[in-house]
Amino acid sequence: DDEKKTYHLEKGIEYLKMRAEDKYVKWNYEGGEIPRWMYGVAPSEEMTQATLQYLGIVHWVYKKDALAADKWYAKCMEFNEDYFRCFMNRSELYTDLEKFDDAWNWGLEAVHRSERVPKGGRSSITHGHDKECKLPLHLLKVSLKLDIAKRPEVLDAMRILMASGVEHCPIDSEEEGTLRKVKARIDGAGTAVGEVEEKVEE
Repeated sequence: DDEKKTYHLEKGIEYLKMRAEDKYVKWNYEGGEIPRWMYGVAPSEEMTQATLQYLGIVHWVYKKDALAADKWYAKCMEFNEDYFRCFMNRSELYTDLEKFDDAWNWGLEAVHRSERVPKGGRSSITHGHDKECKLPLHLLKVSLKLDIAKRPEVLDAMRILMASGVEHCPIDSEEEGTLRKVKARIDGAGTAVGEVEEKVEE
């Protein structure tokens, strides 16, 4: 029921906060708690940055608490300014909040930081897909919400993103529609967003 879901959600957040603050505890078989420093397993940089990221995701996706989510993304970016996923997540948050200029700017920050390739670990496994597919597709989606008459540099960025090979990424029908709209907007540069969408739908 809802009460149980809320309980487990809050316990999960509590656990993640302990991990983020290096206060993670390990349960022994008797049900007691053993502080992390006693069994000598220090959290890695990868674990800490991922935990900070997950705290942001959980607070927005499950609690719809934008302020808390933004706070945790900011902590993640402060912890490792090269961990581009938190910049990308912040951009996604602002997109959901319909703050499209901020979403675009944070997305570009994510692009700049995505050049750093993680050395091993889980982050390195999905780095290529997130950098070459997920992030460009997200930015192209945001670009359709911007007024290129006021921000002409966005059009140049759209062209660069489209030329990056994003069309070869595995995409769903919604993303396919986004790419069609982006192409139409580039072809009809200067056309209002609504007009472009009408042409695509035709």
